[in-house]
Amino acid sequence: MTLLVSGCSFTYGDELMDRQSQRWSTHLGELMQMDVINVAANGNSNKAIWRSVKEQLINDNNITHVLVLWSAIERVEILKLDYHIQYDMDDGESVKNTVLKFMCV
Repeated sequence: MTLLVSGCSFTYGDELMDRQSQRWSTHLGELMQMDVINVAANGNSNKAIWRSVKEQLINDNNITHVLVLWSAIERVEILKLDYHIQYDMDDGESVKNTVLKFMCV
C-alpha cells in the first residue's frame, strides 16, 4: 500500500533538519505500515497541490491512499507558458516542445 501526500511547506517539511525522516508524512507512513510519496512543495497554491495529486495519480497505479493538506486560499499561482516549435530538417516532421514554468506567489 502506498500513501500519496501533498500540500505546502508544512507538508514538505521545510524547516526540518532531516526532511525525509522527520516530516509528519514519514511518521504517518510508518504508523500505517505504508510507503509514502510526498509531492508537497514550498509555497504551493491549492491549484498546484491539486495538479500535483492528479499528475501523480495518473502516473502511478500503486497509490492506495491520498492525504492532502490544503494551503491558504489567498495563495495564487502564475503559470507562464513558453511555447517552442522545433523542426527536424531530416524527416520534415515538426516537434513541439512545450516548456511549463510554474511560479508561486
